[in-house]
Parts: sequence; C-alpha cells; structure tokens
Amino acid sequence: MERLLTPDEAASLLRVSVYTIKEYARKGIVPAIKVGGIWRFPESGLVKPSPSAYPVASGSHNALAVKDAVAHPERREFGSRKPENPLVETLYEKRRAASKALEAIRARSRPCSVANMVREAKEEQRFRGDGIWV
Repeated sequence: MERLLTPDEAASLLRVSVYTIKEYARKGIVPAIKVGGIWRFPESGLVKPSPSAYPVASGSHNALAVKDAVAHPERREFGSRKPENPLVETLYEKRRAASKALEAIRARSRPCSVANMVREAKEEQRFRGDGIWV
C-alpha cells in the first residue's frame, strides 16, 4: 500500500507552505486525495515530477530554450551591460538620481516616533505663541 502524506509532510517535502500545497491539490497541480475532508498526498506522486508539469519544448522553441540557456559574457555581472535604447538609459539615469536624492534625505533625517513629532509640534507652538495645547 502506498504511503499517504499529510499536508504538513507534503509541504515540507516540496518546500512550500501548507496553504500552497492545498491550493495545488485543489487546482490539480499535485496528485491528492481528500479523505474525510482532509487532504492526503501520495508520496510517489510528489517525489517524481509529472510529465504535464514540465512540458518539453519542441521544434523551433527548442532552439530558443538553448539560446536562452547559454551565458552571455556581457550579462555575467549585474549592471555591467548597457542598454541599447537611449530612452531606457534616460530612465535608468532618472532612477539613479531619485535614489541618490532619497538616500540624501534619509541621511539628513533622524529616527522619530509619532509621540516625538507631537511633542516637538507642541513645543514649537508654545515657542511661537500660536496657541496652547490642551
């Protein structure tokens, strides 16, 4: 008789959450049996991949898969490749500038809580004589 796994065991075997394994069972992605309202997963169905889960490329698509699998020297390091499109380069530059501006703002600011902000606002109003806080 085949061993049936609990959702916890199946989730740890596939390294996903219990919710995900149950969702996969509902959608038919993994083989599962509902026994008395509780999901059970056949161990043999989880250990070996099903053919439908991993479709094999055929024809011209196979060439694309091989081409994508080949490492391109200019793509080996993150950010080392320059985009060919000038619009993309402009967007990169704007993003870098915005990121640097945000870092500068964060460097000038200090950690603060809401209570500190309220206290500082009250002190500032008292100093200016705008009114009295109750």
